Amino acid sequence: MRTHQSLLVAGLVLLPLGAFALAPRATANDPTWAGGGKLGTAMQTLQAGQQKIGKALDKKDFATVLAQTLEMEKAVQEAKLDTPPTAGAVKEPDKKKEFVAGFRKQMIELQKALLDLEAAAVGENVDEAKKVFDERLKSIKKDGHGKYKGD
Repeated sequence: MRTHQSLLVAGLVLLPLGAFALAPRATANDPTWAGGGKLGTAMQTLQAGQQKIGKALDKKDFATVLAQTLEMEKAVQEAKLDTPPTAGAVKEPDKKKEFVAGFRKQMIELQKALLDLEAAAVGENVDEAKKVFDERLKSIKKDGHGKYKGD
């Protein structure tokens, strides 16, 4: 009898721990990596679009470049209206306001670069498109993640 009670107690204690261990974790491919919601989804769209555009530019596949650029433009429009989760670590109201404004300005710079990429793709100017992609988009991503993602 005592053995059964011990097993029951052990099972009740270990069951929640096992469920926790098997629960899915947030990753860079999950919207929760960027605080969840619209911002996380937008960041996933930007990441996927960037990868597809890089491959499409190598093939001079302007239809794919245009389609992905438009998707990225929509994602940036959503993202810029959100607040990065790292803003929660900024306690001073003035500093927090400045931080969030900086994020929005960064997103606006990304929008400008995407519009330039779109214009180059419409004109099927692969050299200009690659230049915008390699020099501006990648730089904006690196700077933005360094400041606002909080890796």
